Amino acid sequence: MKCPVCDGTGKTIAFLDGYKIHKQKIIPCGICDGTGECDDGYPERRKRGHVFHMMRVNKSISLRSAAKQLNRGVVELSHMECGRVEPDFSLYESLREDT
Repeated sequence: MKCPVCDGTGKTIAFLDGYKIHKQKIIPCGICDGTGECDDGYPERRKRGHVFHMMRVNKSISLRSAAKQLNRGVVELSHMECGRVEPDFSLYESLREDT
Protein backbone atom coordinates (compact mmCIF):
# COMPACT_ATOMS: atom_id res chain seq x y z
CA MET A 1 0.00 0.00 0.00
CA LYS A 2 1.09 3.60 -0.50
CA CYS A 3 2.79 4.97 2.61
CA PRO A 4 0.34 7.33 4.37
CA VAL A 5 3.14 9.31 6.01
CA CYS A 6 5.06 10.37 2.89
CA ASP A 7 2.11 9.90 0.50
CA GLY A 8 4.16 7.49 -1.60
CA THR A 9 7.05 9.87 -2.28
CA GLY A 10 9.50 8.02 -0.04
CA LYS A 11 10.64 11.35 1.42
CA THR A 12 9.79 13.49 4.41
CA ILE A 13 11.03 16.73 5.95
CA ALA A 14 13.27 16.76 9.01
CA PHE A 15 13.48 19.95 11.03
CA LEU A 16 17.02 20.64 12.17
CA ASP A 17 17.77 22.98 15.05
CA GLY A 18 21.30 24.09 15.53
CA TYR A 19 23.00 26.96 17.21
CA LYS A 20 21.62 30.08 15.50
CA ILE A 21 20.28 27.98 12.58
CA HIS A 22 16.85 26.51 11.99
CA LYS A 23 16.50 24.65 8.72
CA GLN A 24 14.75 21.77 7.02
CA LYS A 25 16.23 18.78 5.27
CA ILE A 26 14.53 16.21 3.05
CA ILE A 27 15.24 12.69 4.28
CA PRO A 28 13.96 9.17 3.48
CA CYS A 29 10.62 8.40 5.14
CA GLY A 30 11.10 6.53 8.40
CA ILE A 31 7.97 4.43 7.98
CA CYS A 32 8.52 3.06 4.47
CA ASP A 33 12.34 3.40 4.54
CA GLY A 34 12.17 5.58 1.45
CA THR A 35 10.31 3.10 -0.77
CA GLY A 36 6.96 4.90 -0.79
CA GLU A 37 5.24 1.63 0.11
CA CYS A 38 4.42 0.09 3.49
CA ASP A 39 2.82 -3.17 4.48
CA ASP A 40 -0.95 -3.42 4.75
CA GLY A 41 -0.75 -3.91 8.53
CA TYR A 42 0.78 -0.48 9.19
CA PRO A 43 -2.48 1.49 9.72
CA GLU A 44 -3.73 -0.91 12.41
CA ARG A 45 -0.29 -1.06 14.11
CA ARG A 46 -0.27 2.74 14.11
CA LYS A 47 -3.67 2.83 15.84
CA ARG A 48 -2.53 0.32 18.47
CA GLY A 49 0.72 2.24 18.86
CA HIS A 50 -1.21 5.43 19.55
CA VAL A 51 -3.12 3.65 22.33
CA PHE A 52 0.25 2.44 23.65
CA HIS A 53 1.51 6.06 23.56
CA MET A 54 -1.56 7.41 25.36
CA MET A 55 -1.24 4.78 28.12
CA ARG A 56 2.23 6.18 28.85
CA VAL A 57 1.29 9.86 28.51
CA ASN A 58 -1.79 9.49 30.72
CA LYS A 59 0.51 8.26 33.48
CA SER A 60 2.74 11.33 32.93
CA ILE A 61 5.72 9.16 32.04
CA SER A 62 8.38 10.31 29.59
CA LEU A 63 9.56 7.93 26.89
CA ARG A 64 13.04 7.90 28.45
CA SER A 65 11.65 7.11 31.90
CA ALA A 66 9.44 4.33 30.48
CA ALA A 67 12.42 2.80 28.70
CA LYS A 68 14.44 2.85 31.92
CA GLN A 69 11.60 1.31 33.98
CA LEU A 70 11.02 -1.42 31.39
CA ASN A 71 14.71 -2.05 30.72
CA ARG A 72 14.15 -1.39 27.01
CA GLY A 73 15.62 1.03 24.53
CA VAL A 74 14.00 4.40 23.85
CA VAL A 75 14.05 3.66 20.11
CA GLU A 76 12.33 0.29 20.64
CA LEU A 77 9.45 1.90 22.56
CA SER A 78 9.24 4.75 20.06
CA HIS A 79 8.93 2.25 17.20
CA MET A 80 6.08 0.55 19.05
CA GLU A 81 4.28 3.86 19.59
CA CYS A 82 4.74 4.93 15.95
CA GLY A 83 3.51 1.63 14.53
CA ARG A 84 6.81 0.52 13.01
CA VAL A 85 6.60 -2.64 15.13
CA GLU A 86 3.72 -4.30 16.97
CA PRO A 87 3.28 -2.83 20.48
CA ASP A 88 3.62 -5.15 23.48
CA PHE A 89 0.90 -3.93 25.85
CA SER A 90 2.06 -6.23 28.66
CA LEU A 91 5.10 -3.95 29.00
CA TYR A 92 3.11 -0.81 29.77
CA GLU A 93 0.83 -2.38 32.33
CA SER A 94 3.72 -2.38 34.81
CA LEU A 95 4.69 1.30 34.37
CA ARG A 96 4.70 3.49 37.46
CA GLU A 97 3.91 7.18 37.30
CA ASP A 98 6.84 9.59 37.40
CA THR A 99 7.20 11.42 40.67
